[in-house]
Amino acid sequence: MPEKDDLQLTHMHELLEKNGVDCTFSPLRRFCIKEGLLAGKVRGTVRMVETGPGDVMELDFGRLGEIYDPDEGCQKTDWAMQTVCAFSRHLFVWPLHRQKIEDVIEELDRTFEFSSGGAPVPGN
Repeated sequence: MPEKDDLQLTHMHELLEKNGVDCTFSPLRRFCIKEGLLAGKVRGTVRMVETGPGDVMELDFGRLGEIYDPDEGCQKTDWAMQTVCAFSRHLFVWPLHRQKIEDVIEELDRTFEFSSGGAPVPGN
């Protein structure tokens, strides 16, 4: 019996797309798990404890890319701050030019305004 190929799933997905196979990543991953085609250990899903509205929010940053800043004459990295309310799973994304605490607080205020339907944030 031939040994399993250590081809990464992301590379497999790229090759399939390159050859005209229309398949999104998630179904391909499920298929490979079912057929035992993935090398290494497959991680399980971590369930979160159910929470009430406004109890828990997840926060993460993603790199958007480089943009030229004409004022400073150099390239700068732009970021996206992503927040997800655990109860509703609503996603809010806001672009940032810096990840300083004052910028993050300002964007969290915008997130709370968005998630509360535009109602003003308490204390502001």
